Amino acid sequence: MCTTPLVTVFGERTVLLGFGSLRTCWIGLLLTAGPDTVGLVMIVTAETLLLVCAGVFNPVFTTYRMNRIADDHMARVGAAWSISAKSFQPAFIALGGFIAAATSIRVAIGCAAVALLASSLLLPWRKVHVWECRGWLRASRDRPREGDARCRLGGGDGCAVDGLEIEWRWRATGVVMGRESGVGVVVDLVEPGVRTLRALADGDVVAATQESGLPISAYLTTAEHRPTWALRYEQVLADSAVAAWTTHVVYDPLRGVCVGCAGYHGPPDRRGMVEVGYAIDPRFRRRGYARAALVALLERAAGEPGVRVVRASVGPENQPSLALIGQYGFVRVGIQLDRVDGAEVVFEVGAGMGRAR
Repeated sequence: MCTTPLVTVFGERTVLLGFGSLRTCWIGLLLTAGPDTVGLVMIVTAETLLLVCAGVFNPVFTTYRMNRIADDHMARVGAAWSISAKSFQPAFIALGGFIAAATSIRVAIGCAAVALLASSLLLPWRKVHVWECRGWLRASRDRPREGDARCRLGGGDGCAVDGLEIEWRWRATGVVMGRESGVGVVVDLVEPGVRTLRALADGDVVAATQESGLPISAYLTTAEHRPTWALRYEQVLADSAVAAWTTHVVYDPLRGVCVGCAGYHGPPDRRGMVEVGYAIDPRFRRRGYARAALVALLERAAGEPGVRVVRASVGPENQPSLALIGQYGFVRVGIQLDRVDGAEVVFEVGAGMGRAR
């Protein structure tokens, strides 16, 4: 019950690493427990803390793992995970019994404590991004290049696998608790390829859906958004490296719907500043999607060494967005005049400092 609120406040990565490490600490307390009331209290405390930390860690880790597995590999990975867990657990129990019989119970518990502490080193401490290539994912800091073990770059903006022209897309995930619905919200921010951007700019929903593999909604091709897609198309066409720093499609993988768009206005400038923006389909507003998209953008910015400041520009009448960014530490720094939207209030927050208040 407390997992989603913790992820909302601290972010998925912090909870994953924090509770993944904490769950390994408590077995050591059993070594100091004596045959008395104090010892019993220590045992109960250690077991309770272990269960609480594992209870928070397990669903977060499951979500983390699922978000980094391609859909067509999900069943096989799930089966392999289940088989390995059911095989290794009794094997380690038997090993613990053997060590206890050969030495003592305390030595066996000590070995278990050391093994658990060492397991925290296997957590994903290195910050990576997820790249998607038509049905399978790869975690990497950089956009995959020619010579990748699974993909050969072809002509144009895509790569060729089995004769198909496909595109690399950056994907980020945001997980929050919907303030209005009280239900957990998961969104993927999926980078549209250059052909998808062209289709969106042309207002061609069918072509955008075919190129992206996502159920593109008519909202994304309205007159409000087509100029933005056209601008992003020109940016990516001029320099494909900026694709991950432009506007993305906000996709709900649990419900299988595209609910809006969100992303950055461009790569970090000389000051290390990136500007974020988001727009949610009116049909899906007040469900936590904007919050989840903002969380994904802030977490990505926090993991980039070249980003020091995150900016958001909001119209003075846009009370929902003003309230949302106010909850993530943004501070007003000035006013700017946008050619399309008119006067906007400019807010900024340090990268890594954008946490829910």
